[in-house]
Amino acid sequence: MLKHKISFLEFQADQMEAFAEYLEQQASKGWFLDCKKADIIPFPVFKRGTPENKRYSVVMIPNISQWDTDNDSRIVEYRQMCEEYGWEYVGSYRKFRIFSSENLDAVTIDTDPNLWFETVGREQLTRTIPCYLVLCFLFTIQSRSLFRNPSWNLVNNEMVWAGAAQVAAGFIMVFLAVKSIIWYLRTRAGVRSGRPVKKTALKNVKISSYVVLAVLLFMIISVFSAGGSSHRFLFGLIVLIVSIIPLVICGVIFKVIKRRGSGSDGENRILHFVLSFFCIFLFLGIFDIAVFRLMPDRSDEWERMQETEEEFPLDPSAFGYVWDDSRYAGSDSSILASLQSGAYQKKDGETIAGTLSISLYTARYNWVYNCLYADMKPNYGNAYEITGPESFRMGDMTIEFYNYEIPDTESRKRFIYVVQKGNKIMRLDFYMQEDKELIHALLEQFDGWNG
Repeated sequence: MLKHKISFLEFQADQMEAFAEYLEQQASKGWFLDCKKADIIPFPVFKRGTPENKRYSVVMIPNISQWDTDNDSRIVEYRQMCEEYGWEYVGSYRKFRIFSSENLDAVTIDTDPNLWFETVGREQLTRTIPCYLVLCFLFTIQSRSLFRNPSWNLVNNEMVWAGAAQVAAGFIMVFLAVKSIIWYLRTRAGVRSGRPVKKTALKNVKISSYVVLAVLLFMIISVFSAGGSSHRFLFGLIVLIVSIIPLVICGVIFKVIKRRGSGSDGENRILHFVLSFFCIFLFLGIFDIAVFRLMPDRSDEWERMQETEEEFPLDPSAFGYVWDDSRYAGSDSSILASLQSGAYQKKDGETIAGTLSISLYTARYNWVYNCLYADMKPNYGNAYEITGPESFRMGDMTIEFYNYEIPDTESRKRFIYVVQKGNKIMRLDFYMQEDKELIHALLEQFDGWNG
């Protein structure tokens, strides 16, 4: 029998009454909030106990931050006041202080409406709404990169669902931000006019939490499972789980820092800012390891080709290009190790008239687009002027062309073709000169090799 469980509901400052109702429902089923894990696990954690009928009250004490310990004199004074009215202090959950009472008729812990709105409204303006807007901005950037070249990223990489999920996530963040702003304006007008404040129903919190969670899950898993195979789907799920690790680590650090006791508002804000950025960078580090170092299929497919000793499927020898052993080992420096690479050179007597590098890749993710050619300028030096891309299609193949050239020189030129069909990419990198007939022949060879 499970002793602990995690709830995936997320409660904001304006949903304290709904949070209290949820705690009452869980207590009647024998589940009680474990406040010791509140800052470590990013979701509410409940521990099993004897079912009880209790009343709960969730409050935000004015001028008290989540960094202040329960031993803070202001919190102790507030607790003593509540205990006089029959409310027992349960603990803190992030920015909330939680009280319970076995007396179902206990006097409600009420706060002055203006003071309540000042505390809750400030939380909405300084944290909740900015958080939604930042997430919306990030989702917009990512979805825009998916749609920058639809024929490349959506059709060939099978990223349609991933793009749709990210657009949906962005719209949801906008909706939540607008909803919070409307709540703030309406509540401020109601408090000023003396009207009772409308409370958020628990049902609405559940709907919004599950919708957001479902879209985020769908977005992350769809990005990592492009292609539809079961092990890619599993990999996306694993990355999602691994991405929670930075939150747990930062929660532990938060606990340690919190033991320092109370501090000024300025110190608390600085600590929160530093810890938040530490969490982001830690997440990006783990994300990088999971994606770029543990990417599925790349190493397995490459090793399978090496074991079978399959010959390089493309052959430019009919056009005067011969294998260049001196360049083969370093022919592919991309972070995406190619399935196979080939380096060739063409001689005019003793003079090298041109070189050609051919690399074959497996294409699945949006960042393949960037790694292959969108960010190649730093690799070739800032002296190059880039012309392109020129995009066109040939049958089922998507072809894009870039021209790298140093002005006022004839020899320092690069002609790069990136071709994709299905989930395979071919990159042709010509140096000094290009050969249209050879390109046409290699396109036919690539088309035939890729089925």
